Amino acid sequence: MNGVNVKKLRRKMNVTQEAFAMELGVSVDSVRRWEQGVREPSALASKELERLAGNGDLDLCTDALQLIAGNCGDPAGLAQATLKTVTGGVPTPAT
Repeated sequence: MNGVNVKKLRRKMNVTQEAFAMELGVSVDSVRRWEQGVREPSALASKELERLAGNGDLDLCTDALQLIAGNCGDPAGLAQATLKTVTGGVPTPAT
């Protein structure tokens, strides 16, 4: 994955470079260098990027990252997204 795609993925997830770096387990400087085209992600980082890019639960990942970054204004929304993902979008009976 090249720098342009890294930046597109991060923006699609609507998170800061800091939160994105935390999710990938890399430094913010690494994310910045990738996005600027100065360096390419390592093989391990590329694998994680591909996992995020291909993740069917991208919305859940996005909500979790926004919560970590302090950008999630509705923590209850995170719970709803989690429930929707866990149940495959099928409503569950109230307990």
